[in-house]
Amino acid sequence: MAFDLGSPFIFPLRIAQVIFAIIVLGIMAYVVNWFNTYAFFLFASSSPSQANFLLFTSIWTLLVLVYLIIAPVRFQSFAHKYAILGVESGLDVCGASEAGVAFSAFEWLLFLISTAMAAMHCWNTKDSSNTTHGPAIEVQHQPGGTISSPQVFIATRSTSGIGRELSKILYAHHAKVYLATCSPEKASATIETLKKAHPESKGGLVFLKLDLDDLTTIKASAQEFLSKEARLGVICNNAGVMLPPPHSKTKQGYELQLGTNTIGPFLLTKLLTPFLVKTAKISTPGAVRAVWVLSSAARTFAPVGSVDMGNLDFKK
Repeated sequence: MAFDLGSPFIFPLRIAQVIFAIIVLGIMAYVVNWFNTYAFFLFASSSPSQANFLLFTSIWTLLVLVYLIIAPVRFQSFAHKYAILGVESGLDVCGASEAGVAFSAFEWLLFLISTAMAAMHCWNTKDSSNTTHGPAIEVQHQPGGTISSPQVFIATRSTSGIGRELSKILYAHHAKVYLATCSPEKASATIETLKKAHPESKGGLVFLKLDLDDLTTIKASAQEFLSKEARLGVICNNAGVMLPPPHSKTKQGYELQLGTNTIGPFLLTKLLTPFLVKTAKISTPGAVRAVWVLSSAARTFAPVGSVDMGNLDFKK
């Protein structure tokens, strides 16, 4: 799990920190340039060491902010909670040295807040590790090292983005992955690419026709899977749409994001739940599960208070 200070307010806070850091950098760059351009000719002196140091700390602050924003999302192995706390504390020192500049004082205050949040997060999670691990991919081995029964996965929207990367990782670990998507052409191309990337895999890649914006087709997709497999280890509901054209609807008239991201995957999971339960009874505890992939943007843009259950289709 990416380190996020345990707060939904961290992203807006980071944006504010970036804005103030850019302002301070601009001010410092202007001051240094003025000294080096005009003061040199008037007083035969270059910019004072204090101004040069403030320019350096401004640049360093921006670089570190890039790490603080990107690492927890894209490079989680480099975003350990204590590393974040150390970086936050270091920026406090830089901010204190800049606080004589008006905008730097605000920047310093923001870093004091995020440092306090980082410290509280470390304290609250002191008995837990920084990351969590998903279920192990169960693979039954026969004498001689051959694989007899790979774990079976369903990954929706598996021809691009996270779904494709997930399928690639699972297949590389000898899992059998059903690529549940609506386009047979894209699925075929993805299967060919993944097989070429991992020719040593003993797993499998299978196309499963799935159209999440049409509820009448989902039962047929579930039945097709059930007719081919004796068990199901994990279903990963990854498919989703974001910011479609206004008033976009599913085949049944639901708002497109609600229908594709929530209702369709819920129906598919509901239809396969008895099969998941059956598989769990003969599998390692914790190895069978249903996974829902969500966006961290929900923390920033979710309705204040709660979802308006009376306006799910945005008709009001």
